Parts: sequence; C-alpha cells; structure tokens
Amino acid sequence: MEAMNDALDDLVGDHRHEIRKKNGSCMRALDGLNGLPNDILKDADEKLNEVITQLFSEMAPSRSVREVRDLVRIDRQQKKNRPLLNRILNIYQRNQRADIESVAMGISDFNALFRVYAERGWKGMDCYNSFIKGFGEQFDKFEVEQLIDFAVGLERAGLNQKDIVNTISERVQELQKQNEIKGLKHVQLKSSALPLLQAALNLDLQDDDIIRALFTDEYAKEVYDTDSMKDLLGETQVYKKDAVELLHAAFARGAVLEDDSLKMITGVMVDHVRSMTERDYERLAMPQKKKLYLVNKYLQLNGKKVFGDEFEFTMPVEDIVVQNDLFRQQKEESPFARRNEFRGVFEDMGYSDIQTKEYVEGIPNAYYLSEEKTLV
Repeated sequence: MEAMNDALDDLVGDHRHEIRKKNGSCMRALDGLNGLPNDILKDADEKLNEVITQLFSEMAPSRSVREVRDLVRIDRQQKKNRPLLNRILNIYQRNQRADIESVAMGISDFNALFRVYAERGWKGMDCYNSFIKGFGEQFDKFEVEQLIDFAVGLERAGLNQKDIVNTISERVQELQKQNEIKGLKHVQLKSSALPLLQAALNLDLQDDDIIRALFTDEYAKEVYDTDSMKDLLGETQVYKKDAVELLHAAFARGAVLEDDSLKMITGVMVDHVRSMTERDYERLAMPQKKKLYLVNKYLQLNGKKVFGDEFEFTMPVEDIVVQNDLFRQQKEESPFARRNEFRGVFEDMGYSDIQTKEYVEGIPNAYYLSEEKTLV
C-alpha cells in the first residue's frame, strides 16, 4: 500500500516530468495502474481520487479532453477490465463541470467529449445537463456540422429532447440558407440532413414538420439549387451502412406508411441498397448485417403496401446472417432467462404454445407466443 501511495505521489510531485516523458502523460501513467488487483485499487480509493482531481486541475480544458479521449481509445483497443477509466470520467464530469458548461475546451472537443459519455452509456443526468447547458450557452457559435454532432450525441445518449432537436433543425436550415453551398450540395446533404433525420428516428422524433422541411422540393431549390429533393438524394453517394441504418430505424418504428416525406426518403435509400456489392456487404459491421437482414424481411412482407403494387426487392448480395447464426437463434436460452423462468411467466399468463429461438416469417425472436402471434 505504501508503494502505491508513493507511486501516486510521484504523479503530482517532483518526478512528474520524468513520468510524462516516459509515458506520454501522467494520466496515461495513472491509467497503467489498471493492471493492479482490485483490492489494492480499492484501498487507495481516496488517494486515487485526490491525484486524478489534481491532474485535471492543472490541465488546460482542451488538454484534459485530449487526455480523456486518449484513455478511451486505449480502452477500446485493449478490451479488458479497466476500472480506473470510469473513475476518471466521473471525476472529470464532476470537477470540471464549469469547463463543460462554458465549452471552455472549444466546440469540437466539447462534442467529442459528449460523445465519449454518450457512447459509454453514462447514466448520470447531471453530466448530460451540463452538456445541454453548455450547448445552450454557446449555441450561436455552433456551425452546421457541429450542430449535427451534438444531435447525434443526444441520440447516442438516448436523450429524447424534442425541443433541442427541433431547434437544431431550425438553426441548420437558417445557416444553410445563409451560406452558398451549391457546389457542395451532396456533401452537405450527406453530412447534415440525413444524420439529423437518423438521430430523430432513433429518438422517435421524426414526426415533425421541422425535420420534414429539410427534405422538401422547396428546400432543395432554395438551398441546393435543384428542383427535386428525391433526385438529389438519388445522386448523393450515401454510404451503404448509413442507408441500412436509416431504413432499419424508419421501418422499425412503422413510421413510413403514413408519412409521404419519409416514404420518399426510404424509397431512395432502398435504391441505394439495391446497388450494394459483395465488397460493400463485407465492409458492413455485424450489427448492420443484421439490420439489413431485417430490412429485407420488412420489404418482402410490406414493400408493396408501402411503395405500391409494382414494388419488388431482391437482396443484391448473399445474406450470411442465418447461415452464421448472427442472431444466435441456435443458442439455448440464456442462464438469465432460465434463472428467471421466463417460460413459466408466459405460462402463468395463460400461454400454452411457447416457441423458443425460432424464425417466424424470417424474423428472429427469443420467444414466440403463437396464440397471439406475438414475438418477444
């Protein structure tokens, strides 16, 4: 324990310069303590918090954000139990709250830091409220792509903030109408309207005229100097993974049938998916392959109802999802399900025909209650 305390004292003491030179930074040297047994870290709890707090207090705001992002990058690479990272993140958001609420680190680093917490599934609303306050304080300084980045952060954090998303959409429209973007229209469409719509879909906020306004022919004419938004969407080189994500989000929410704007957009995205090559498919991450499988099943079951009797869709590539059991339908019930006797719960509710881990009309499920034709 004494050796541990001495090592921590060195991080903020006279030897810090040698430590920085050897490790790149004192924070990275501190991160190296993750390999120690948990009982040692627990015994040094108070000292660890004190040292982390002091290290952050001595850094400029932009430097502290770079340190946090660097530790998160290492965490992703190593994929090990690294208990110190959450401690560091917690101390940062608690002690450097004034920096967050004033966006002292600059807008790009502010958005990057917001995404760090959102992507890690951070639960503390005090933390997110600080980011929302900072966004409000510096709102007029955010450019279009920075506004979109913040909206994506809200979506990643699962923060259903309709007023903020609508305000972002209005501000994006205002800025795009002020600026000359005709020569970059495809890039602008791909980096602004489409990701904003994706975020709105994932937050169930798509049913709003402020979002739809980004995809009207009138907006296409005024901002992009083209007569048809549909044609512009078709000409834009949308990444296949982004087309899949948007289609999955729209179809999963049943939001297309009664929304002509969304029907037009998803129809164009389907055409983008039609041109997918085997190489494009290989590049899709496993989650996108699974979503593409579900998009295909949706189109087979509902395509004509949504897009008309002439609609046809054939998967442009060989689908490996079922073959490789990416939905894990061939696995037995999880220990958690068995321990909590899920099957017994359904039986107590009056269900007698309970099917497990089967594809029903091609749709994977954990349980299928045939009496009610319900997937669980």
